[in-house]
Amino acid sequence: MKQNKFFSEHAMQVSSVCAVLALILFVPAAVTQSTGLSVFLYVAIGLLLLCGGVVMYLAYRNKGERANYFLYDRRREISVPKEELDFDMVNEGIELYLSDYVDNVLELWTEIPKRLRIQLDGDVAFRPLIAYRMMLELSDRDNEEILACFEEADERIIAYLCRAVKEGGDREMANYIFELKRYIERESNHIPAFFRKNRRGFQDRMLRYTERHMSDFYMDKKRLKK
Repeated sequence: MKQNKFFSEHAMQVSSVCAVLALILFVPAAVTQSTGLSVFLYVAIGLLLLCGGVVMYLAYRNKGERANYFLYDRRREISVPKEELDFDMVNEGIELYLSDYVDNVLELWTEIPKRLRIQLDGDVAFRPLIAYRMMLELSDRDNEEILACFEEADERIIAYLCRAVKEGGDREMANYIFELKRYIERESNHIPAFFRKNRRGFQDRMLRYTERHMSDFYMDKKRLKK
């Protein structure tokens, strides 16, 4: 829920703003000669402090109801420290995410199911990770299979992948992949080399992207228990 995410991510900032405003109002409240104004300012100070306290309470209450998708250990039903995040955890999470839609990641090069596209419209932060995972899957195949899969992939799938890669911050890579598809006959010799050479790079991008966008992967625990 959006309000839960707000409390989880911005509670400290909101409470700090309330405290600063209360402190600012305290000075004129203490020196004003007007009784009415003084009462008004002290009431406003009290409301600001109360508001800050309520926000912190709601954040504390919601903290137990939400967890990070990649840091939540489903077997032990606990969250691990973010310092323990590694590529294997990210990869396992993405494969679990995709398991409701495809049996094998390679299938996404043939078709991205409509149900998955709809889900990703809500889970926007997952789109770059899935694009990187698609490329990682292809990089583990032999040259002939890489080229055949890339050649047969519909241009709409390549366009969707490239948009997701751009969303992940890799505009240059996205443009290059699009050019490979656009001029596939001319670039056919470079396609297998691109994927195989960048295998480690796809892994690193998945991990770094997740680390940079950690706050985008918090969700209700009930969704994580699958």
